[in-house]
Amino acid sequence: MTRAPPLVSGVRLRDRRGMSRGPIALAAGLAGFTAYLALVVALADHVIPLHWAVGLAYYLVAGLAWTWPAMHLMRWALRAG
Repeated sequence: MTRAPPLVSGVRLRDRRGMSRGPIALAAGLAGFTAYLALVVALADHVIPLHWAVGLAYYLVAGLAWTWPAMHLMRWALRAG
């Protein structure tokens, strides 16, 4: 009796051979995150002089906004095929 290959993220290991999405996702993620940080820092110069509540809201949104595209990029990278 042969055992099935182990599951990694819901995909059998043998189904993932030859996949090149990981390095593509890494490069795209690093480039995108670097561009996002540059934009957030540039916009922060305009937010700092405003009321502290505006700054708080800006940093809250800016600190969490990158997670949505990163989540989709990781899902794409792990998808088989």
